[in-house]
Amino acid sequence: MTETTLHGVCPIVDTPFTESGDVDYGGLEFLSETLIDGGCHALALFGYASEFYKLNEEERERMTRIVVDACDRGGIPSIVSVTAQSTDVAIDQAQFIEKSGADALMILPPHVRGPPESGVFDHLEAIAESVSLPVMVQYAPGSTGMTHSPRFFANLYDEVENIDYFKIECDPPGKFVSRLHELTDGGANVLVGRAGYEMIEGYDRGAVGVMPASAMYDIYLRIHTYYQQGDRQRAVDLHSELVALLNQLTKVGIQFEKRILADRGLVDSAYCRAPETTFDETYDDIYEEYYEKYVEPNIDAKQTAEATD
Repeated sequence: MTETTLHGVCPIVDTPFTESGDVDYGGLEFLSETLIDGGCHALALFGYASEFYKLNEEERERMTRIVVDACDRGGIPSIVSVTAQSTDVAIDQAQFIEKSGADALMILPPHVRGPPESGVFDHLEAIAESVSLPVMVQYAPGSTGMTHSPRFFANLYDEVENIDYFKIECDPPGKFVSRLHELTDGGANVLVGRAGYEMIEGYDRGAVGVMPASAMYDIYLRIHTYYQQGDRQRAVDLHSELVALLNQLTKVGIQFEKRILADRGLVDSAYCRAPETTFDETYDDIYEEYYEKYVEPNIDAKQTAEATD
């Protein structure tokens, strides 16, 4: 086990771009500081909401330094993800992340060309053992096309000393989370992914946190706080509103997320690097309807401050 404790609402930091398509590094710092000041428990970088697959190595390294430094100033943990498909390259990424001062490492398992499960295990083990940081393994079969059993992750937990955390975002994740806890005698720390669709059920099954994107971080914070305070019904009611919005957001994916960020003033531009799904008139109408109905009423600053106090 490692000393760093990860729990609560740990959003994936979106990558702000300028209208010309460059990474907006000043915007990234502002967004990170906003999430920290808003009460988030940790920040994570290079999840799918970060559009990591559209970034070059120089951009990733500069972004890592910005987010890690912001978290250091704000007194919360930073989690940075390794996404390289090659073990050697992934180890290089991991060691850079550690040298940059990150508090934890997340690893997206290799998936291109369907590597054998033994090779995936060896890859994860080699990366984890190349650093002294606590390691979170991301399980996102909907994005990678690779499936593994709870036993696979339990074996990682048992055999690799610093693999303590798992971001679980299979669909549905509930029984998977329970089985992983059972196999590790409750030792595995699970955070809910997949935009927090199953946040309440995940918490009921022992998850210690949630890792959504950044745009509605304060809504997740309120749900988390209500749940931790024992006001489960209030948490369920607000989560139900969130899911109604997510059901529409997933139609356009990261474009919807970026537009919420821009409309809230958290980033200057909703730009996404191509290729990406784009809005049409119908999606514009859906966005306006659901933003007005579910986002605006739930982002009152005073209400959020009271909920997260």
